[in-house]
Amino acid sequence: MVSRSHGRLLCLCFAGVLAVAGCTTKSSPAPGLVTISGEYSGTAQDSVAGAQTVTTTLAQHGSSVGGTLTLTTAGVPNTEAVAWTLTTAKGLSGTGTETVGAATCTFAMTGTYSASTNQITGTYSAVTGCAGTTGSYALTQQCTDPATSDKRRALGIISPC
Repeated sequence: MVSRSHGRLLCLCFAGVLAVAGCTTKSSPAPGLVTISGEYSGTAQDSVAGAQTVTTTLAQHGSSVGGTLTLTTAGVPNTEAVAWTLTTAKGLSGTGTETVGAATCTFAMTGTYSASTNQITGTYSAVTGCAGTTGSYALTQQCTDPATSDKRRALGIISPC
């Protein structure tokens, strides 16, 4: 199914970005970086698969962010591992890889975290395989990871998971 395949592809993009930090050990991000660990939900709009709902749990160690991502297209969920690197105080960058049918697809992903809205928003595009596939996503933080987000919880910015 095309939409399921592209949903997996988006998941893998997120997966490649988040897998780097799959463990949640107590650590602070590098100076100047935000802590974005926690649970998120939102949407993605894929140029092939169309509208998707998204949920993810992210963990962070320094500038590496990783976890699992579930994209649901037409009622069919797909779960993948994801990985990002915080490239600036709030900027995210990463890649992901997914097998879609007989093709292996690689995607480039960028995004931004907003502390005022607790949202990660960004875009992705196919680099190899799945030519021309692009999309965007918006994820809102639902709770913060208790292992890495002491300061945000103490300030009452967002509830612990």
